Amino acid sequence: MKKYGRYTLIGWSWRILMWGALTPILFLLLLSIIIYIPPVQKWAVDKSAEVLSREIDMDVSVESVYLRFPLNLHMDGMLAVQEGDTVVDAHAIDVSVRALPLFDLRLEVDGIRLSEAKINTRELVDAAVIRGTVGEISLDSHSTDLKNELAVVNKALLRDADLTVFLADSVPEDTMPSEKVNWKIDMRNIQLQNVKTSVYLAPQSDSLYAMAEIGDAFACAFLDLGKEEYSVDKLIVKDSKASFEQLNMPCLEGQLDPGHLFFDNIVLKVDSFLYKGTNEMNLDIVHMSAKEKSGLVIKDACGHVEMDSLELRVPKFKLTTDDSDFKFAYRMDMNAFDDVSASGSQSPDGKLCTSSSEDVKPGVFSIVAEGRVGKGDM
Repeated sequence: MKKYGRYTLIGWSWRILMWGALTPILFLLLLSIIIYIPPVQKWAVDKSAEVLSREIDMDVSVESVYLRFPLNLHMDGMLAVQEGDTVVDAHAIDVSVRALPLFDLRLEVDGIRLSEAKINTRELVDAAVIRGTVGEISLDSHSTDLKNELAVVNKALLRDADLTVFLADSVPEDTMPSEKVNWKIDMRNIQLQNVKTSVYLAPQSDSLYAMAEIGDAFACAFLDLGKEEYSVDKLIVKDSKASFEQLNMPCLEGQLDPGHLFFDNIVLKVDSFLYKGTNEMNLDIVHMSAKEKSGLVIKDACGHVEMDSLELRVPKFKLTTDDSDFKFAYRMDMNAFDDVSASGSQSPDGKLCTSSSEDVKPGVFSIVAEGRVGKGDM
């Protein structure tokens, strides 16, 4: 066989094919090495922030970034500003992901942590505006199946948070077509520590305000986004406070004030909770205790609550205070307080009534109770 220099024609052909096949692999290896060089990382993050700023119409910046092999990312000083308002100001973000499981469409997250952050959703969410500070948000997730759309959150923590929620009086109808989301999320350990949430239920009228300050809470939950079913297998809340106020109502001194309720020393244990997108709900309260500012002490409250689109049912509920002890059962049709003079009222079976106002009957409610009430609770 004819030789070309030291090699035959076949030898040269094999070498050309070999280098042609190895070149993209060597290029990827070189790129993988270069991306771990700090100046290259800084350049890549700056370019990404520039593109992201244009896409979401915000000024996004990151002070510093550090990527360690294989996928351990640390960022300092992430800032997102829109029209002069700070949307996100995070002191540090850490992400640690295992690389090999990604080839099998599995996600193994050893840790995601956001620390010392300020947030302001502005108009990003139609239903509400959320403002406040967060000390720490962290989670780890193992065995998440990307192919079958099953996310497993082994542990999630929210700590040292103070959030204020302004609910919108009305939400515009979403006319944009959206793809159905079929993800299932298995949250096996949810912890809240020193979390305060204030909610203004009617911001424009400034009339309704609710607050929950959770000292310590633990929960397990399962979310089926495709079926719109949300369940909690266990919920334990300790060392907490809550309030509900009608801000336009005068305060009553020296007695229980239904318009201004303040509870502390709250302990709550829920065995199960289920809510479906069809407005079905089931709740099992194992124990609840609290003290109201008027002096009312709830030593124990427990029972079962059911709801669907037609009625609310409390088959059995028990309440014990320092001076009182009684049990009750309650049932109410959802149209119990409908205006009978309005045409087209709904009957308990869900059918539309078109008869005259004299023939239209609202739904009913009933309560059966037994027990004793002491002077201290009157």
